Amino acid sequence: MDQAFDFGNANDEQRRAITTTEGPVLITAGLGTGKTFTLVKRVAYLILKKHVKPSTILVAIFTEKAAKELATRISTQHEEGPNHTRATMICMGSLKYTMRPYERDTLYDLDLDPHEQVNRINDPAYAEKVAQMRERLLTWYQETADWVPNRKDMR
Repeated sequence: MDQAFDFGNANDEQRRAITTTEGPVLITAGLGTGKTFTLVKRVAYLILKKHVKPSTILVAIFTEKAAKELATRISTQHEEGPNHTRATMICMGSLKYTMRPYERDTLYDLDLDPHEQVNRINDPAYAEKVAQMRERLLTWYQETADWVPNRKDMR
């Protein structure tokens, strides 16, 4: 059975851009009006509802930051399930580390990069700090996880 497409909070103009499947679509609007949201939903619509191969879709965008954001959102939009909603974050000093089970982890040095534009997760200079933060997360999970009574296994 075909499920209805999730348009999220798209307005009528955005829905029209999302569902237009013949020819190119140009989306122009001011800051914070939902251009990236509309593009992500359009790509998801083409893949999920129109069965277009992702490798045949071209999206042109003007800044590297917007392109990275768009790629991240698109990669999580066309997957089924809650994968793109799970994350655990820890801050240690000026470092903000986010662990995601189905996406790339992120590490930002908020002193050097307060707008979180440069992911330093693969920077060797931060490897020891990342290891410490992962260890702290594991310890926290172990200390706060549900307790299971110790019962003898009768198998």
